[in-house]
Amino acid sequence: INGTAYTDFTAGDGKSVTTLRFTVPGTDEAVTVSAAFKTREYTLNPGSLNTEHGSYEVGYFISETRFIPVTSAIQYGYGNKVTIFTWEDERYTASSVTYTTEDGDVVDIDLDESGYYYFTFTMPAKNITSINVTFDKQRYDLADGTAADANGTITFTPAGEKADYDSEVKVTYSPDEGYELDTLSVALDWYGDTLTLADNSEFFTKVDGENAYTFKMPPSDTTVTATFKKAKFTLTPSDPYDSASGKFVAGDGKYKIIYNSLYKYAVTAETQIEYGEEIRVGIDSTIKSVTYTTADGEVHETKYENPYYIFTMPAQNVTAITVTYWPQ
Repeated sequence: INGTAYTDFTAGDGKSVTTLRFTVPGTDEAVTVSAAFKTREYTLNPGSLNTEHGSYEVGYFISETRFIPVTSAIQYGYGNKVTIFTWEDERYTASSVTYTTEDGDVVDIDLDESGYYYFTFTMPAKNITSINVTFDKQRYDLADGTAADANGTITFTPAGEKADYDSEVKVTYSPDEGYELDTLSVALDWYGDTLTLADNSEFFTKVDGENAYTFKMPPSDTTVTATFKKAKFTLTPSDPYDSASGKFVAGDGKYKIIYNSLYKYAVTAETQIEYGEEIRVGIDSTIKSVTYTTADGEVHETKYENPYYIFTMPAQNVTAITVTYWPQ
């Protein structure tokens, strides 16, 4: 076509427009103008291909089995599929795969719908300045296996239902009143192994000054379970013990202190007694009253059931038992 001229400009809707000008030949015959279009190509820059904790490969398939890698910037057709394979270091995973366009937009790239572990996207009508892959430590489920009626609870720090491999997990245990931690275990769900505080102390680290332990998150979904037991507190008698009679001596009177559900244990000196155990003081009919003092300084009355004065071991130490007698 004589007098050919091309002028490129951008229309109001942002599309690129090309105009073609030519001189109509001097003839009476009709002139037919035809145009053929082809897919426009844009720059595809794969980026560095190597990054911290892994690498990746960018390319495209020209058949079901033939993959063409792209190792440097190429011109690639709009609408064609781009494929990215990722190669992670051990215990890491590709947490973010994106491409950046010439105008600075960052676009997430999704896993391919085929179900295979690679990423794909369709080439946009823009130059791609880089492909970016971020690798993070693998995350595993973190579950609380403590029973609802365990007489205590546990919490995790950081809070949540997942934790990064090899990150520090803090387990804070909160016993109910009168209870203490009995067992703590970490079950590795994928392997069937269970690590216990009693048998695997090197796995756990006690947090100073807190009801807490820490451990490093293993490469497995994990269930942490705590059990709790009744705590023992100190009972300190106020009066001297007479071994000949098997009783405590208070002035001219004598009395016994016995405890547990069968009352088969006798107190003879300072004794550790489990929270909630029933304690009986008495036998001597001349006793007028029995009180006990707890570590917080409070004085408490006892309940009389002939021939004993009865109270339940509290969730703190008993620092004194005071027995008074009727005048003789």
